[in-house]
Amino acid sequence: MNRKCLSDKALLFVVIGPALAVATACPAEVISVDLPEPTLDRWFYPFNGSAGFRADAPIFGAVGDLDLGFDPAFDNRDGQMLIGFATSGVVPAGLGPESYTITQASVTVTIKNDLAFGYDPTADPYTSWLPSFHPDFAPDPDPGRPLELFGIGFRCDFTALTFPENGPFCDNCCCFPPCPCREVRCVYPVDFIGACEPRDISNNVDDAFDPTPFGVATTDTLLAGDPVPTGTVLTFEIDVDNACVQQYLGEALDEGMLDVLVASIFSAVKQQAGAFPKIYCKEDPLVGFNIVDAAQLLMTVTTGGPAGDLDGDGLVGITDFLILLGAWGPCGAPCPPSCPADLDGDCVVGITDFLILLANWS
Repeated sequence: MNRKCLSDKALLFVVIGPALAVATACPAEVISVDLPEPTLDRWFYPFNGSAGFRADAPIFGAVGDLDLGFDPAFDNRDGQMLIGFATSGVVPAGLGPESYTITQASVTVTIKNDLAFGYDPTADPYTSWLPSFHPDFAPDPDPGRPLELFGIGFRCDFTALTFPENGPFCDNCCCFPPCPCREVRCVYPVDFIGACEPRDISNNVDDAFDPTPFGVATTDTLLAGDPVPTGTVLTFEIDVDNACVQQYLGEALDEGMLDVLVASIFSAVKQQAGAFPKIYCKEDPLVGFNIVDAAQLLMTVTTGGPAGDLDGDGLVGITDFLILLGAWGPCGAPCPPSCPADLDGDCVVGITDFLILLANWS
């Protein structure tokens, strides 16, 4: 799939008519994205004196003692991590957000500090972070605290394409007393409400709502509550079945830059010590020597027609089903280019691919 293919199709629509344009629609193309290192990663924290060059990103909240509540001068989710991947070198940009169907996406990170926090593979309700004397307080229903992944919103007139790795935390703001430093960061984590409207989730405890993360960090090597060892690789499986997340990813691929934020709440003492995770950044020497990995992105993307349009007629129907049926079973090498019916990118044409085709039947 390429931009010329789509532009030729649009030209035919204008000059000749919609019937011929549909008949000459470009076939869908499945692209496997494997980016072993981010284009940018950065600890997003008001007092980060080495923005874009720090070797790790601590993740914590503006709370030292849950019995006392959050520091009102800072965002509840105080220490965050920005991760960005330039995708245009792998997935053609500029095709239009609706031209991308993401069937799988995940981001992995590696933990730097040792046994500092307890593993939790599930999101926790905001009520579990309220002070114990609060009438809505409810104890955490499971051990540990989760690391969560979100989309990104921008202030300060930045966009995903213009915000640099060492960009400002905020625009002409003061983060020292008596100035509050809440809801001013140029880059902030979002989920979506209503008609996919982005919502800043940095202060979800104070604002009394449970956000919907893109994904929660998981691993097969630990049980809930286990202390997390250094070098543990945690995976955020992004919820591509969420229509708003799918739209966000499509818009990011259309721009050629996918940005996400790791943001959670762990107690911290003077923002320097406590039971919170630190994540390796690409600037760490161990990453440079290939001893540990920085954040990585895996994604399977279908460009062009809807996922399942295997004959390129712009529709998903019986011909596409017969093509998929004829390709049933393991794919040949190289995969997936040799196997366009492998819609989920697992190198096997099977029931999941059939379900994707069925979901896009038109």
